[in-house]
Amino acid sequence: EQYSRSYFNNDEECDIEENIVKEKMNYRLEDDSNEFFGEDEDEEHTESNIKKPILKTRIIEYNNEVCFSMKPVKECPQQTYAREDNKTQRKVPFACLPRSTYETTKLLNRARFEVLNMNKYRASFTEEVSIPETCRTF
Repeated sequence: EQYSRSYFNNDEECDIEENIVKEKMNYRLEDDSNEFFGEDEDEEHTESNIKKPILKTRIIEYNNEVCFSMKPVKECPQQTYAREDNKTQRKVPFACLPRSTYETTKLLNRARFEVLNMNKYRASFTEEVSIPETCRTF
Protein backbone atom coordinates (compact mmCIF):
# COMPACT_ATOMS: atom_id res chain seq x y z
CA GLU A 1 0.00 0.00 0.00
CA GLN A 2 2.84 2.41 0.82
CA TYR A 3 4.40 1.67 -2.52
CA SER A 4 1.18 2.63 -4.30
CA ARG A 5 0.89 5.83 -2.26
CA SER A 6 4.34 6.92 -3.45
CA TYR A 7 2.86 7.38 -6.94
CA PHE A 8 0.09 9.69 -5.79
CA ASN A 9 0.57 13.43 -5.83
CA ASN A 10 -0.70 14.83 -2.53
CA ASP A 11 -0.75 18.64 -2.55
CA GLU A 12 -3.26 21.52 -2.54
CA GLU A 13 -4.55 20.68 -5.98
CA CYS A 14 -4.90 16.90 -5.51
CA ASP A 15 -6.17 14.83 -2.61
CA ILE A 16 -5.68 11.11 -2.21
CA GLU A 17 -8.96 9.26 -2.23
CA GLU A 18 -8.43 6.88 0.68
CA ASN A 19 -11.31 4.57 -0.25
CA ILE A 20 -9.74 3.84 -3.67
CA VAL A 21 -6.31 3.11 -2.17
CA LYS A 22 -7.77 0.67 0.37
CA GLU A 23 -9.81 -1.27 -2.25
CA LYS A 24 -6.64 -2.79 -3.76
CA MET A 25 -8.41 -3.55 -7.01
CA ASN A 26 -5.41 -3.17 -9.30
CA TYR A 27 -3.00 -5.24 -7.22
CA ARG A 28 -1.69 -8.45 -8.75
CA LEU A 29 1.24 -10.82 -8.48
CA GLU A 30 3.67 -10.90 -11.35
CA ASP A 31 4.15 -14.20 -13.11
CA ASP A 32 7.53 -15.57 -12.02
CA SER A 33 7.84 -18.26 -14.71
CA ASN A 34 10.75 -16.40 -16.32
CA GLU A 35 12.65 -16.53 -13.04
CA PHE A 36 13.34 -20.24 -13.50
CA PHE A 37 14.07 -20.10 -17.23
CA GLY A 38 17.51 -21.50 -17.81
CA GLU A 39 17.96 -23.19 -14.42
CA ASP A 40 19.36 -26.61 -15.25
CA GLU A 41 18.04 -28.40 -12.17
CA ASP A 42 14.38 -27.72 -12.99
CA GLU A 43 14.85 -28.17 -16.72
CA GLU A 44 16.69 -31.50 -16.59
CA HIS A 45 14.12 -33.28 -14.47
CA THR A 46 11.19 -32.78 -16.81
CA GLU A 47 10.06 -35.80 -18.78
CA SER A 48 9.72 -33.85 -22.04
CA ASN A 49 13.48 -33.16 -22.16
CA ILE A 50 14.47 -36.83 -21.90
CA LYS A 51 14.44 -39.07 -24.99
CA LYS A 52 15.33 -42.74 -25.42
CA PRO A 53 18.39 -43.62 -27.51
CA ILE A 54 17.73 -45.31 -30.85
CA LEU A 55 19.54 -48.28 -32.39
CA LYS A 56 21.78 -47.44 -35.34
CA THR A 57 24.69 -48.91 -37.24
CA ARG A 58 27.76 -47.02 -36.04
CA ILE A 59 30.09 -45.93 -38.85
CA ILE A 60 33.80 -45.16 -38.60
CA GLU A 61 35.35 -43.66 -41.73
CA TYR A 62 39.02 -43.92 -42.64
CA ASN A 63 40.90 -42.71 -45.74
CA ASN A 64 40.52 -45.87 -47.81
CA GLU A 65 37.81 -47.79 -45.99
CA VAL A 66 34.54 -47.45 -44.13
CA CYS A 67 33.81 -49.59 -41.07
CA PHE A 68 30.30 -50.55 -39.94
CA SER A 69 29.36 -51.89 -36.51
CA MET A 70 28.38 -55.55 -36.78
CA LYS A 71 25.64 -55.03 -34.16
CA PRO A 72 23.39 -52.00 -33.76
CA VAL A 73 24.51 -49.48 -31.15
CA LYS A 74 22.37 -47.07 -29.11
CA GLU A 75 22.78 -43.45 -30.23
CA CYS A 76 20.99 -40.23 -29.40
CA PRO A 77 18.46 -39.08 -32.02
CA GLN A 78 18.94 -35.80 -33.89
CA GLN A 79 18.49 -32.64 -31.79
CA THR A 80 19.52 -34.52 -28.61
CA TYR A 81 22.73 -35.26 -26.71
CA ALA A 82 23.99 -37.56 -23.97
CA ARG A 83 25.74 -36.21 -20.90
CA GLU A 84 29.17 -37.67 -20.18
CA ASP A 85 28.09 -39.05 -16.80
CA ASN A 86 25.23 -40.86 -18.51
CA LYS A 87 27.29 -43.04 -20.88
CA THR A 88 28.69 -46.55 -20.61
CA GLN A 89 31.52 -48.18 -22.56
CA ARG A 90 30.96 -51.31 -24.65
CA LYS A 91 33.17 -53.28 -27.03
CA VAL A 92 31.66 -53.49 -30.50
CA PRO A 93 32.99 -55.44 -33.52
CA PHE A 94 33.33 -53.56 -36.82
CA ALA A 95 33.50 -54.84 -40.40
CA CYS A 96 35.50 -52.70 -42.84
CA LEU A 97 34.98 -52.40 -46.60
CA PRO A 98 36.94 -50.50 -49.26
CA ARG A 99 35.57 -46.97 -49.60
CA SER A 100 35.58 -47.05 -53.42
CA THR A 101 33.14 -49.96 -53.93
CA TYR A 102 29.51 -49.58 -54.93
CA GLU A 103 28.51 -51.92 -52.09
CA THR A 104 30.07 -49.58 -49.50
CA THR A 105 28.28 -46.55 -50.97
CA LYS A 106 25.00 -48.45 -50.88
CA LEU A 107 25.54 -49.50 -47.25
CA LEU A 108 26.42 -45.93 -46.24
CA ASN A 109 23.15 -44.65 -47.74
CA ARG A 110 21.07 -47.42 -46.15
CA ALA A 111 22.70 -46.88 -42.73
CA ARG A 112 21.23 -43.38 -42.61
CA PHE A 113 17.68 -44.80 -42.53
CA GLU A 114 17.89 -48.36 -41.19
CA VAL A 115 19.90 -50.74 -39.03
CA LEU A 116 22.14 -52.84 -41.27
CA ASN A 117 22.44 -56.61 -41.07
CA MET A 118 26.21 -57.12 -41.17
CA ASN A 119 26.21 -60.89 -40.40
CA LYS A 120 27.65 -61.90 -43.78
CA TYR A 121 30.82 -59.82 -43.18
CA ARG A 122 33.83 -60.72 -41.02
CA ALA A 123 34.85 -58.49 -38.15
CA SER A 124 37.95 -56.43 -38.92
CA PHE A 125 38.50 -55.10 -35.39
CA THR A 126 36.76 -54.44 -32.07
CA GLU A 127 36.42 -50.91 -30.72
CA GLU A 128 35.22 -49.66 -27.34
CA VAL A 129 32.43 -47.13 -27.91
CA SER A 130 30.37 -44.85 -25.65
CA ILE A 131 26.72 -45.85 -25.34
CA PRO A 132 24.19 -43.28 -24.02
CA GLU A 133 21.66 -44.40 -21.41
CA THR A 134 19.33 -41.44 -21.98
CA CYS A 135 19.36 -38.41 -24.28
CA ARG A 136 18.38 -34.82 -23.57
CA THR A 137 16.96 -32.29 -25.99
CA PHE A 138 18.88 -29.10 -26.73
